[in-house]
Amino acid sequence: MAKSFTQRKRIRKSFGRITEVAPMPNLIEVQKASYDSFLQINVPPEDRSSAGLNAVFESVFPIMISPRRERWSSSSSSLKSPNTTSRSASSVA
Repeated sequence: MAKSFTQRKRIRKSFGRITEVAPMPNLIEVQKASYDSFLQINVPPEDRSSAGLNAVFESVFPIMISPRRERWSSSSSSLKSPNTTSRSASSVA
């Protein structure tokens, strides 16, 4: 009888002579901190610096449409809770 993949797994053996130099960081926490820094979610809109998502908006806006002399601008951004859940949205589609 053939062995399954999990039964054939080999245990990793380290032949290295150098011990671990630094502990492995919690990569999920690093990603969350980076995302929060990008959104500046804990900073009031009037105190946000020109970095992250605000820098993106500042580089795009204002949008000028010459023939009609229209101007679109972005004053501030905020995130709110979604109106629907992913489950209810997928059931509608």
